[in-house]
Amino acid sequence: MKLKFFIITFIYLSFFCSAQKYKIELQFNYKQPYCGGIQPSPESVAELEKDKVIDNYKFYVYRKSKCIDSVLTNNDGKIILNYKAGTYNLLEDWKHFKKTPDGSPLNEYDKTCLKKEWSKSNYKLTIITTTNFKLELVDIIIKGKCFYKYPCLIKRHLPQ
Repeated sequence: MKLKFFIITFIYLSFFCSAQKYKIELQFNYKQPYCGGIQPSPESVAELEKDKVIDNYKFYVYRKSKCIDSVLTNNDGKIILNYKAGTYNLLEDWKHFKKTPDGSPLNEYDKTCLKKEWSKSNYKLTIITTTNFKLELVDIIIKGKCFYKYPCLIKRHLPQ
């Protein structure tokens, strides 16, 4: 009888522990690149070196190649997630909806290249526990790129 109770308790606890969710707070920042054609002033360079907050920005959360959620950063560039342990990929909306980075027509971009870009995550989040997690930048978000460096553009319009 004790053995049966122990086995049932063990199974119940194993199931409970595997389904446990962890509360994670993440901060999103980026550095604005210089996109002009002439050498920037020292003041401009100093301003570009500062971290900028990715505020009110939507990411789509994927796990095992399926979208499971969407999250929106707040005014401070933060989000709070409540997920189970595992690996998650965060993608920008243009990748999720299979569009172009700037909303322009698909014919201005190489379609084969875009298909590859759509599958690339922007961030990879690995959760082990509430205090043991890793947010890794995989592919810079569009806010961190100059418009003429968007991936897959057929004709790049360089600044003068």
